[in-house]
Amino acid sequence: MWTLLDIKNIDSIKMYSKKDNLTKKLNETQTRKIVIDWNDSEIFDYRDKPFDSIYYPDYSYKLFVYHNGISSEFITSNYLMADKNKWTYIMSEKRDVEYFNKMWHE
Repeated sequence: MWTLLDIKNIDSIKMYSKKDNLTKKLNETQTRKIVIDWNDSEIFDYRDKPFDSIYYPDYSYKLFVYHNGISSEFITSNYLMADKNKWTYIMSEKRDVEYFNKMWHE
């Protein structure tokens, strides 16, 4: 599980669309939104459960967060974001199923 993020430590965030096979760098407003929503997110532990239940049929986007010289990768679906250890974060308080899709199309 990751700790709270500090916007000052984020070098950049890149978003990869599986459907479009493209990557884009998030702008400052989008990066701020990710940091704020991450820090406010509910967290669930799926370490002992298959991802199938929450990431079916597959992820929509990947996020690559670059912070303090380290890169962290996440998969997303709707308003959920999961790390490689299957800690899953609810990024939208309103459960907006278009959360990441809207960000991609901004």
